[in-house]
Amino acid sequence: MLILFFLYVRSRNKEKRIWAIFFYIVFSFATDILLNFIIRGQSTRIVRFFIFSAFTFFEYSIFSYFFHEILTTRNFKRIVRIFYPAFILVAIYSIIYRKEYNFDSFTAQIESIHIILFSVLFFYEQLNKPEITFVYATKDFWIVTSILFYLSATIFLFILSIYLTKRDLQRFWSVNDMSNIIKNIFFAIAFAKPAKTVKRLV
Repeated sequence: MLILFFLYVRSRNKEKRIWAIFFYIVFSFATDILLNFIIRGQSTRIVRFFIFSAFTFFEYSIFSYFFHEILTTRNFKRIVRIFYPAFILVAIYSIIYRKEYNFDSFTAQIESIHIILFSVLFFYEQLNKPEITFVYATKDFWIVTSILFYLSATIFLFILSIYLTKRDLQRFWSVNDMSNIIKNIFFAIAFAKPAKTVKRLV
């Protein structure tokens, strides 16, 4: 539904960073279909692990690109560029030296911490701009809010996942599903916003 909505209002979303978020949504949707309807049973645990790992890598890449585009402070952009290869090394290490092919909680936690930090940097920039703007009227605000809400809501689930039984994890995974729904609602608000917003000075 969100994919169709984006295509309907695509004339309002011509920026590359907005299209990057759209491709993230498409990839996320395709991954959910693959996991829910194609891959089944314990014999596919390794395959599921690599699918989750690929999604985490893609998600982090898209979000990093998005924040690199919207952050204006040179040092903040540099942080994104430094953190990206560091994350890739962590992800590769986690895959190579994995003993059990369960959900890669550690890599997911690192991703969440990095992206939450990028979100904080974005809002810090907004608060320190000399002009007062209606930041909530911009696409970037709603996308960052969406990402921040989703990762903040799920990071503790990722931390606890290594301590929960499979049955408990399935029960608490509804937190991820609900957060994903709210994330998509915020994305839809961002896509519906006009291409340009008006700034007002006091």
